[in-house]
Amino acid sequence: MNYTRESTVDGGRLTVDDLRLTVDGGRWTAHVWCIDLGAKLSVSQCFRLLSDDEKERAAKFRFEKDRQHFIIARGTLREILALYLSEKPANIEFEYEKNGKPFLPRNPLQFNLSHAGEIALIGLTKNNIIGVDVEVINRKVEVERVAQHFFAKGEINALMSLPQTQRHEAFFNCWTRKEAFIKATGDGLSFPLDQFEVTLKPNEKAALLATHFDEKEREKWSLFNLEIKEGYKAALAVKGKINEIKRFDWTSHL
Repeated sequence: MNYTRESTVDGGRLTVDDLRLTVDGGRWTAHVWCIDLGAKLSVSQCFRLLSDDEKERAAKFRFEKDRQHFIIARGTLREILALYLSEKPANIEFEYEKNGKPFLPRNPLQFNLSHAGEIALIGLTKNNIIGVDVEVINRKVEVERVAQHFFAKGEINALMSLPQTQRHEAFFNCWTRKEAFIKATGDGLSFPLDQFEVTLKPNEKAALLATHFDEKEREKWSLFNLEIKEGYKAALAVKGKINEIKRFDWTSHL
């Protein structure tokens, strides 16, 4: 599996080949777009792209910074999807699964959005359902206590076997991989996190180790660690096989 990083890409200069999610020979590609929410992206112009229900959601945020990050993330999502769909960003219509995951009706393009701190990630595949998660590594989190409450037994044992100095990194490896998986399924946090196990040790390849709810599910999924930025952890989950991941850094052309 190849992991390549493109230089910063201005959406207006992408070619058709850049946007291909399959390549000759049936090899499957996932694209991951990284958006710097702290960059000078236009909140007002992103807001104009949103649907009425997205604008209502934005209005409910208590803190202005969170509201702005939501607007930029959703507006940029529309801009990026528009490149693949050859559609105007504001004209894209979403439908929602039972737990709120948006999707494109009658279209094979699959996508997922996550944002934390100053970073947003958007993952895309063709046909294969996808989940992505990014988190800030928060050193104040009591990782042992949270793990005991949420993680599977094997994950707890793996975490506790590590030196104290490695546990925060391992915890967020585990958390992002589990979040990416449940986001891909569309179940969100209604899915019991202790019903499946992932790798977590530093420098250990991301993998789905067990699916206790249905052992056959484990072989159907691909799980990847994403190197984003110092101080962050991120992961990608895809149902099916992925041969290559391409990363793009977004620069708005609004």
